[in-house]
Amino acid sequence: MSLAKCNRVHRRTLFPMEEKATLRLSKKLIDTIALCHKKVKRDTEWSGVLIYDTVEGSVNDPENWVIEAEDMILMDIGTGSYTEYDFDPEDEYSYDTYCNAMMEGKKLGHIHTHHSMDTFFSGTDTSELHDNAPNHNYYLSLIVNYDGKWMAKVAICGAIEQTGSMTTKVTYLNPDGFEEKVLEEAVEDTTEVLYTIDLQLEIVEDVSEETEALVERIKDLSTKTVVYNFGNRQAGNFQGAHAGKTWAWDYDRGVFVDAKSENESDTTPTVLSTEKSTTSSKAFNQWLREDNKYTPGKVRPFLIDLVMGTAFKEDLSQMFLAVKDVGDNYQEMLIDKLEDDIEEYAAEYFDLAKVTDLDMHCISASILDACAPYKTEDFYTLLAILLEHNYILTVPNREEEFRLTGLTPLLYT
Repeated sequence: MSLAKCNRVHRRTLFPMEEKATLRLSKKLIDTIALCHKKVKRDTEWSGVLIYDTVEGSVNDPENWVIEAEDMILMDIGTGSYTEYDFDPEDEYSYDTYCNAMMEGKKLGHIHTHHSMDTFFSGTDTSELHDNAPNHNYYLSLIVNYDGKWMAKVAICGAIEQTGSMTTKVTYLNPDGFEEKVLEEAVEDTTEVLYTIDLQLEIVEDVSEETEALVERIKDLSTKTVVYNFGNRQAGNFQGAHAGKTWAWDYDRGVFVDAKSENESDTTPTVLSTEKSTTSSKAFNQWLREDNKYTPGKVRPFLIDLVMGTAFKEDLSQMFLAVKDVGDNYQEMLIDKLEDDIEEYAAEYFDLAKVTDLDMHCISASILDACAPYKTEDFYTLLAILLEHNYILTVPNREEEFRLTGLTPLLYT
């Protein structure tokens, strides 16, 4: 949870102050946090740099001190319980924003999410204050979660110096009886402390919009190390041309590439064509059986009904055209509706007593396969992020997957 790795050794004495200061949160920052909570895989911690500045008062008078947090730089998407990052000058997204903030005289702090958990300063969070506060004259850390129960602290490094004299009375027994001596000595003591000030939060009303750059940032950080190995699998009498190779997703080109040849600078990487998905149903018709209940053809009307109702029947092209015409905000609303309703509607549509993880994996895989011709559409990107982050299994039961969908990973990726 820190800008630098926490060693969890508190070198300073923690000194919480009674006074509270005020932290104003810009609408832009709140929208950015909401977007991260929406797009990042659920129950996953993320963290970043918080950009802020003093707008009223000063640290010398905490009760009249007002800080405004203006924006954040997303730096890391971690695990369910941990997130950490370092600055990388080659990361243009963060470095440019960081430098601009510094040139404008802004201050840099820390923000991270506890997602579905309560907000509190854990041992790791407190260590993060100890690690980074010495680099600032005051250092702000904000913890957020899904419920909007957020909390923040300002940390300030200081020292408590004590000077004076100490009187020591010594009593001892000698041959002539008891004797006393009084010793006077000067005392000087300095204790390194970390003052912390709790902040009460307020919202600043302003206007901001979701940025495409942040959506891409979330996608890159969420999937930057994904590698797939499809092995030497055989489906019926079909032996895939790409079997036995390891494939990595190339986000610049939007395709899978042969990971081995991609690592060889003198070799042009083999590209796994995404056009295969448009012919998957024909390629595997000979293996389709009655228990292939989640084939792309059967899942297509399910998706259209869920997104648009029955008016579009089974015409995906009309659905994507209609969604494109209504604009980005409405597309976000549709994705939210999908996220809320997809499992319940799957149970009703496919007559399932219980929707399993494998059911949702197969339904999602067939949705991606059916929608593959529309990969350049913004709505497809949003739909793919939702399904891949929430329902596509890393290591599904491949035999059951093929039995239920007629697909292999080559076809729906």
